[in-house]
Amino acid sequence: MFEFALRLAEVMKLQNPLFESHVMFGGSVAEGTKVGNCDEFDIVFDLVRMREIVEMSDVNAANMVGFVNLKARHAEEFEKNCLAHLLDENGFLKRSDVSNQFHKYIQNALNDATTWKGTRFFTFRGHTNQRGECFNIGQLELVWYGSYLKRMDVSVDIAPIIRFRDWIPRNWTYENRLVSETTAKSIGCYLMMKDVKRFIDENDETVPRNRENLLFKVSISQVEHATMRFAPRCAKNGYRIAKSIQLLCPHLLFDFEQSLKLSTEKVRTCEQKGATDTLLALFEASEFVTSYVLKTGLFFELERRGLVTKFSADYTEPSKWNNAILKSDVFDQTMPSKDEVNESVLCALSIYTRIQALVVERKHVPEFFLAQMEATKVPGNSDEFVLVMSGFLKCIIHFLQNFEIPDDVWK
Repeated sequence: MFEFALRLAEVMKLQNPLFESHVMFGGSVAEGTKVGNCDEFDIVFDLVRMREIVEMSDVNAANMVGFVNLKARHAEEFEKNCLAHLLDENGFLKRSDVSNQFHKYIQNALNDATTWKGTRFFTFRGHTNQRGECFNIGQLELVWYGSYLKRMDVSVDIAPIIRFRDWIPRNWTYENRLVSETTAKSIGCYLMMKDVKRFIDENDETVPRNRENLLFKVSISQVEHATMRFAPRCAKNGYRIAKSIQLLCPHLLFDFEQSLKLSTEKVRTCEQKGATDTLLALFEASEFVTSYVLKTGLFFELERRGLVTKFSADYTEPSKWNNAILKSDVFDQTMPSKDEVNESVLCALSIYTRIQALVVERKHVPEFFLAQMEATKVPGNSDEFVLVMSGFLKCIIHFLQNFEIPDDVWK
């Protein structure tokens, strides 16, 4: 998979040198917390050449913490490479235009026969619209054939980012002890191409709609990936157990507007007899308590236990980072001892208990490393949110408190 991603980057660079990129693993594969088959990957494309010709401009509005603008230092480079349309009239980089151009080049690379030569991938399903545009993280569905596994569908998330090292946003939580400010600053941040409209209040006139496209959301995901990768073994296994429980949880069925006081937009709805004029929503556990929420709960729990990570920012350099992942056992098939499993189950319980405490205390789950940001997809800060979220979490906590492994497993 990594070799395939490198080929995509190389073909993209040949199309336009300003889209030269460094490829890096992201997600659970990078963290060493993958659950299930080796059929999902997150690949980050760091636009290194573009970073060299832009400069960061912080957004000063108090309610726009976590967003920045990028302005061209060498606008002539964009013109020379036929990319002047990526800049607005003041030389600011337009986020969705950069994302669209990136994915068009990716689409062209996917249609290039040299990209596939020598691989075991047979075909793919597209991740863009008919014009090759993508307004968010690109998604590929590859079909792989091998001598042992005859066929496997492989899902790949492709994220174009611009990484700035030696910088952290002003809403960094300086009081956290889990990762030092110096290490985090050396690792730096990703500027994401994700649509940011959902982060802006509809009634807020601070950001005119025609300026929203100039906002890049700051992500400290590489700091989070490194923290997870170098976390204690029992903590990572506890996190895996916590993620696995999502697969066991039933759907939650409730009146979405009345119970949670939230909009029903983008929520899957279902029909039920006797529910005339009432809109009911199915809400899966993976949407309510996401992997990111579980990871956040683990970070809060590790800090409570006094853990101080000691990894170096050098480990996150692309070559070292990728090589370490390629050389490791992504799934770590070693059977843990009974004591290790019990300790991991207790860690999973601690994760859910910590999230429950945060929900009750703050009425939402805050991000660990960045202040004034929420980790949950569903906006909190309401009594209804606490009621629904707490009820769900209590069920899982009760399950883990009474969880036992039969002695036959260890024979």
